[in-house]
Amino acid sequence: MFEAMAMYPKGEDDFELRRAGYQGRKNLQLADSFDVMIAKAASRGKGSPFTAGQIAIGRHYRDLVERHACAGVRGSSMETIADRGGKGGTGNSSFIDAVLRDREDIARLRRRIGDSAHVNLRKQRPSERGARVTITDRRLVDIVCLEDGTIADVLRAHGWKITTKTRKAAQRALAVVLDRMAGPVDGSIRSAHWGEAGKPIFGDQPDIYEIKRGK
Repeated sequence: MFEAMAMYPKGEDDFELRRAGYQGRKNLQLADSFDVMIAKAASRGKGSPFTAGQIAIGRHYRDLVERHACAGVRGSSMETIADRGGKGGTGNSSFIDAVLRDREDIARLRRRIGDSAHVNLRKQRPSERGARVTITDRRLVDIVCLEDGTIADVLRAHGWKITTKTRKAAQRALAVVLDRMAGPVDGSIRSAHWGEAGKPIFGDQPDIYEIKRGK
């Protein structure tokens, strides 16, 4: 649950922060795995375990996969329909173009994720983690971003002991992979938001529609 707030005029030259919900109401928002992990960290008096940019690219990946899964078109049939649409056969070329674009974006992000295991997780000895099952970067990202699992869920799914050491190792590994998913970033850029609007400005990158640069 959250409460919308906004700045309203106060007098001629001042402003004040007031409730902005409809008729003063609060709003409900479905929490994802990032929200759950942030809330757990806050309950222990700690800050967010991930940066805003890392959370944004994780959610962008989730949105892409969910939207593409709901399109109902798979495999080579997309190219076939796209060719027909381009010839005036179906008129659905813009829809298919969007589906193909999403598929390419997903493939690009998954290439960046890779199928190897991060060094932070490879360093954990079987005697410490309690299992010999390797946690790959792809499964780490998919469990958290697509399956709404937490770091503890990742460890549990692979038979690992849930300890402070293994939890921190998996958390650091996920943060590194999320940064890698975002791609190369200009050093002068302080933050970026991923979404549908805009075009990639660094080549092989997700769409970025707002950039804030440092001085």
